[in-house]
Amino acid sequence: MISRLIKITVIILFASKFSFAQTIQKIEPSLVKDTLSVSFNVQNLFSQKAKETLLSGLSVTVNLNFRLSFIGESVSFFGENVIFRIKRDVWEGNFQVTEITKTAEKKHFFYSFEETKNFLSKAVKRKLCHFRVLPTKSEIHVAIKVGVNLLPEQETEKLREWIKNSISEKSIKEEENLGFSLASLLNFFFKQEKERDEYSTSWVFSKSFTKEELKIEKN
Repeated sequence: MISRLIKITVIILFASKFSFAQTIQKIEPSLVKDTLSVSFNVQNLFSQKAKETLLSGLSVTVNLNFRLSFIGESVSFFGENVIFRIKRDVWEGNFQVTEITKTAEKKHFFYSFEETKNFLSKAVKRKLCHFRVLPTKSEIHVAIKVGVNLLPEQETEKLREWIKNSISEKSIKEEENLGFSLASLLNFFFKQEKERDEYSTSWVFSKSFTKEELKIEKN
Protein backbone atom coordinates (compact mmCIF):
# COMPACT_ATOMS: atom_id res chain seq x y z
CA MET A 1 0.00 0.00 0.00
CA ILE A 2 2.67 2.50 1.07
CA SER A 3 4.97 1.78 -1.89
CA ARG A 4 2.09 2.34 -4.32
CA LEU A 5 1.14 5.51 -2.47
CA ILE A 6 4.68 6.86 -2.83
CA LYS A 7 4.73 6.00 -6.54
CA ILE A 8 1.44 7.78 -7.22
CA THR A 9 2.45 10.84 -5.19
CA VAL A 10 5.80 11.15 -6.96
CA ILE A 11 4.12 10.86 -10.37
CA ILE A 12 1.86 13.78 -9.51
CA LEU A 13 4.45 15.95 -7.81
CA PHE A 14 7.11 15.67 -10.47
CA ALA A 15 4.98 15.71 -13.62
CA SER A 16 7.00 16.33 -16.75
CA LYS A 17 6.79 19.88 -18.13
CA PHE A 18 8.49 19.04 -21.43
CA SER A 19 6.69 19.70 -24.67
CA PHE A 20 5.36 16.59 -26.33
CA ALA A 21 4.84 16.29 -30.08
CA GLN A 22 1.64 14.59 -31.12
CA THR A 23 0.78 14.40 -34.81
CA ILE A 24 -2.37 13.44 -36.68
CA GLN A 25 -1.77 11.70 -40.00
CA LYS A 26 -3.62 10.19 -42.96
CA ILE A 27 -6.97 11.91 -42.56
CA GLU A 28 -9.19 10.19 -45.13
CA PRO A 29 -12.90 11.11 -45.39
CA SER A 30 -15.30 8.70 -47.09
CA LEU A 31 -18.99 7.97 -47.45
CA VAL A 32 -20.08 4.73 -45.79
CA LYS A 33 -23.62 4.11 -46.97
CA ASP A 34 -25.28 7.46 -46.12
CA THR A 35 -22.77 8.66 -43.52
CA LEU A 36 -19.64 10.78 -43.76
CA SER A 37 -16.85 8.88 -42.01
CA VAL A 38 -13.20 9.61 -41.44
CA SER A 39 -10.10 7.48 -40.87
CA PHE A 40 -6.88 8.80 -39.33
CA ASN A 41 -3.84 7.93 -37.22
CA VAL A 42 -2.49 9.72 -34.15
CA GLN A 43 1.26 9.41 -33.63
CA ASN A 44 2.59 9.66 -30.06
CA LEU A 45 -0.85 9.82 -28.47
CA PHE A 46 0.46 9.05 -24.99
CA SER A 47 3.59 10.54 -23.48
CA GLN A 48 5.68 8.44 -21.09
CA LYS A 49 4.06 10.39 -18.24
CA ALA A 50 0.58 9.49 -19.53
CA LYS A 51 1.55 5.82 -19.78
CA GLU A 52 2.92 5.80 -16.22
CA THR A 53 -0.22 7.53 -14.97
CA LEU A 54 -2.44 4.87 -16.53
CA LEU A 55 -0.33 1.97 -15.32
CA SER A 56 -0.48 3.34 -11.77
CA GLY A 57 -4.28 3.06 -11.81
CA LEU A 58 -5.07 6.74 -12.27
CA SER A 59 -7.37 7.85 -15.07
CA VAL A 60 -6.48 9.71 -18.27
CA THR A 61 -8.93 11.52 -20.55
CA VAL A 62 -8.58 11.80 -24.33
CA ASN A 63 -10.62 14.50 -26.07
CA LEU A 64 -11.26 14.06 -29.78
CA ASN A 65 -12.69 17.03 -31.69
CA PHE A 66 -14.01 17.12 -35.26
CA ARG A 67 -15.01 20.10 -37.39
CA LEU A 68 -16.33 20.50 -40.93
CA SER A 69 -15.82 23.84 -42.62
CA PHE A 70 -15.65 25.46 -46.04
CA ILE A 71 -12.22 26.10 -47.51
CA GLY A 72 -10.92 29.50 -46.44
CA GLU A 73 -13.44 29.95 -43.63
CA SER A 74 -12.66 29.64 -39.93
CA VAL A 75 -16.27 29.06 -38.82
CA SER A 76 -17.38 25.43 -38.99
CA PHE A 77 -20.85 24.25 -40.05
CA PHE A 78 -20.59 20.96 -38.14
CA GLY A 79 -18.81 19.86 -34.97
CA GLU A 80 -18.48 16.66 -32.98
CA ASN A 81 -16.67 16.08 -29.68
CA VAL A 82 -15.87 12.64 -28.28
CA ILE A 83 -14.43 11.98 -24.81
CA PHE A 84 -12.56 8.80 -23.89
CA ARG A 85 -11.95 8.13 -20.20
CA ILE A 86 -9.29 5.47 -19.68
CA LYS A 87 -8.62 3.68 -16.43
CA ARG A 88 -6.66 0.57 -15.53
CA ASP A 89 -7.87 -1.98 -13.02
CA VAL A 90 -4.63 -2.51 -11.09
CA TRP A 91 -5.90 -5.78 -9.62
CA GLU A 92 -7.24 -7.38 -12.82
CA GLY A 93 -4.67 -5.71 -15.08
CA ASN A 94 -7.14 -4.74 -17.81
CA PHE A 95 -8.03 -1.31 -19.19
CA GLN A 96 -11.51 0.19 -19.40
CA VAL A 97 -12.20 2.88 -22.00
CA THR A 98 -15.47 4.78 -21.63
CA GLU A 99 -16.44 6.49 -24.90
CA ILE A 100 -18.77 9.44 -24.40
CA THR A 101 -20.61 11.34 -27.13
CA LYS A 102 -23.55 13.73 -26.92
CA THR A 103 -25.98 10.87 -27.57
CA ALA A 104 -24.43 7.74 -26.07
CA GLU A 105 -21.90 6.17 -23.72
CA LYS A 106 -20.06 2.95 -24.56
CA LYS A 107 -17.47 0.89 -22.69
CA HIS A 108 -14.53 -0.95 -24.26
CA PHE A 109 -12.18 -3.37 -22.48
CA PHE A 110 -8.57 -4.23 -23.35
CA TYR A 111 -5.97 -6.52 -21.81
CA SER A 112 -2.86 -4.42 -22.43
CA PHE A 113 -1.67 -0.85 -22.74
CA GLU A 114 -0.67 -1.43 -26.37
CA GLU A 115 -4.17 -2.61 -27.30
CA THR A 116 -5.66 0.43 -25.59
CA LYS A 117 -3.26 2.81 -27.33
CA ASN A 118 -3.91 1.25 -30.75
CA PHE A 119 -7.68 1.53 -30.31
CA LEU A 120 -7.41 5.24 -29.53
CA SER A 121 -4.66 6.04 -32.05
CA LYS A 122 -6.06 4.38 -35.16
CA ALA A 123 -9.58 5.40 -36.12
CA VAL A 124 -11.10 3.51 -39.05
CA LYS A 125 -14.20 5.02 -40.65
CA ARG A 126 -15.26 7.02 -37.62
CA LYS A 127 -18.84 8.18 -38.24
CA LEU A 128 -19.34 11.94 -38.27
CA CYS A 129 -22.68 12.96 -39.83
CA HIS A 130 -25.33 12.10 -42.38
CA PHE A 131 -24.34 12.99 -45.94
CA ARG A 132 -27.31 15.40 -46.16
CA VAL A 133 -25.42 17.72 -43.81
CA LEU A 134 -22.76 18.19 -46.50
CA PRO A 135 -23.21 21.14 -48.88
CA THR A 136 -23.59 20.44 -52.60
CA LYS A 137 -20.75 21.29 -54.99
CA SER A 138 -18.69 23.11 -52.34
CA GLU A 139 -15.14 22.40 -51.27
CA ILE A 140 -14.86 21.50 -47.59
CA HIS A 141 -12.41 19.77 -45.28
CA VAL A 142 -12.38 17.81 -42.05
CA ALA A 143 -10.40 19.26 -39.14
CA ILE A 144 -9.31 17.08 -36.21
CA LYS A 145 -7.79 17.99 -32.86
CA VAL A 146 -6.85 15.58 -30.09
CA GLY A 147 -5.92 16.34 -26.50
CA VAL A 148 -4.86 14.28 -23.50
CA ASN A 149 -5.61 15.31 -19.93
CA LEU A 150 -3.74 13.56 -17.14
CA LEU A 151 -5.46 13.38 -13.79
CA PRO A 152 -8.65 15.43 -14.36
CA GLU A 153 -9.70 17.75 -11.53
CA GLN A 154 -12.38 15.41 -10.17
CA GLU A 155 -9.86 12.55 -10.05
CA THR A 156 -7.35 14.82 -8.32
CA GLU A 157 -9.82 15.56 -5.53
CA LYS A 158 -10.58 11.86 -5.07
CA LEU A 159 -6.85 11.11 -4.95
CA ARG A 160 -6.19 13.77 -2.33
CA GLU A 161 -8.88 12.30 -0.10
CA TRP A 162 -7.59 8.76 -0.66
CA ILE A 163 -4.06 9.78 0.28
CA LYS A 164 -5.24 11.55 3.42
CA ASN A 165 -7.27 8.53 4.51
CA SER A 166 -4.46 6.07 3.74
CA ILE A 167 -1.73 7.62 5.87
CA SER A 168 -1.30 6.68 9.53
CA GLU A 169 1.37 7.69 12.04
CA LYS A 170 2.83 4.18 11.92
CA SER A 171 3.21 4.15 8.14
CA ILE A 172 4.80 7.60 8.21
CA LYS A 173 7.40 6.42 10.75
CA GLU A 174 8.16 3.38 8.57
CA GLU A 175 8.84 5.60 5.57
CA GLU A 176 11.04 7.92 7.62
CA ASN A 177 13.32 4.93 8.18
CA LEU A 178 14.01 5.00 4.44
CA GLY A 179 15.59 8.44 4.75
CA PHE A 180 12.78 10.89 4.03
CA SER A 181 9.52 12.00 5.57
CA LEU A 182 6.42 10.91 3.69
CA ALA A 183 4.43 13.34 5.83
CA SER A 184 6.53 16.26 4.55
CA LEU A 185 6.17 15.06 0.98
CA LEU A 186 2.39 14.87 1.27
CA ASN A 187 2.24 18.23 3.03
CA PHE A 188 4.12 19.75 0.10
CA PHE A 189 1.72 18.10 -2.35
CA PHE A 190 -1.41 19.45 -0.63
CA LYS A 191 -0.01 23.00 -0.64
CA GLN A 192 0.54 23.01 -4.40
CA GLU A 193 -1.74 25.05 -6.62
CA LYS A 194 -3.96 22.99 -8.86
CA GLU A 195 -2.52 22.73 -12.35
CA ARG A 196 -3.94 21.06 -15.39
CA ASP A 197 -1.53 18.52 -16.79
CA GLU A 198 -2.50 18.22 -20.43
CA TYR A 199 -1.25 18.48 -23.99
CA SER A 200 -2.92 18.60 -27.39
CA THR A 201 -2.36 18.96 -31.10
CA SER A 202 -3.35 21.98 -33.13
CA TRP A 203 -6.16 21.57 -35.65
CA VAL A 204 -5.07 19.31 -38.51
CA PHE A 205 -6.97 19.45 -41.81
CA SER A 206 -7.73 16.87 -44.46
CA LYS A 207 -7.35 17.58 -48.14
CA SER A 208 -10.25 19.55 -49.58
CA PHE A 209 -13.09 17.58 -51.13
CA THR A 210 -16.67 17.93 -52.32
CA LYS A 211 -19.64 15.79 -51.49
CA GLU A 212 -19.73 14.56 -55.07
CA GLU A 213 -16.08 13.43 -55.01
CA LEU A 214 -16.48 11.06 -52.10
CA LYS A 215 -16.59 7.40 -52.94
CA ILE A 216 -19.61 5.61 -51.55
CA GLU A 217 -18.66 2.43 -49.64
CA LYS A 218 -21.08 -0.24 -48.55
CA ASN A 219 -19.49 -0.74 -45.11
